[in-house]
Amino acid sequence: SDDNVNSKSAIYAFDLLTGKELWKYPVKNSIKNTIAYGIETILAQDTEANLYALDAASGKLKWTHKMNLGGFPYLTEGLVAKHNLVYAGTGAGLSAYHIGNGREIWTNQGWDKNEAATTTLTIAENILISGSQWGALYANNLHTGEFLWKLSEDGLNNRGASPTYLDGKLYLISGKSFFIIEPKSGKILKRKELNFNLETTSTPLITKNEIIFGTGDKGLVALDKESLILKWNIQTRPSKIYTVL
Repeated sequence: SDDNVNSKSAIYAFDLLTGKELWKYPVKNSIKNTIAYGIETILAQDTEANLYALDAASGKLKWTHKMNLGGFPYLTEGLVAKHNLVYAGTGAGLSAYHIGNGREIWTNQGWDKNEAATTTLTIAENILISGSQWGALYANNLHTGEFLWKLSEDGLNNRGASPTYLDGKLYLISGKSFFIIEPKSGKILKRKELNFNLETTSTPLITKNEIIFGTGDKGLVALDKESLILKWNIQTRPSKIYTVL
């Protein structure tokens, strides 16, 4: 990250066992969110909407692509890869690319960007889940890019946190509530309003019996997986900087 645009932003690789730096690849601007791996390739997008594909072993550039987001805001979302495709961008620039050569497979035509979000794209079987801050939660067909649905009611336009996909359901926090959503239809299966500040970037952790996530004011929270009743709450120390959970 280099928000002063002094050409110091880069992607780094370190040896897993020793921590020794293996390679470094300079990028044009800050990379604010999740990077991905597929077909021996590291994939990342910077805030200027440059998409990078690097050889994982050497750090050498395979290809790069300038995504057309239609102007500001800068791109702060994270991308995701599956099989031989990487899904990147947001709004009208949300697209699927072939990891091997950077060929564009499809581009979203169903919704435009809003404020930049801190979310990472989520794959739910054949559905790609995305969102924009003060916009909505969106779903596109993973293979064709067809726009399927959007949800913005009940605080779902607050797109700070990414959902977790497990066993055919999406789990996420947004606004003042916890949600369980069916990804194919966008139907809200369960919604529980909570007395916590949920304006965070915390993605729920799903265990055998609990749903665990961070809050903005009362630390960590665990809900019972079946009843959604509060099981425990652990207060953490105040943060000195804003962090991603």
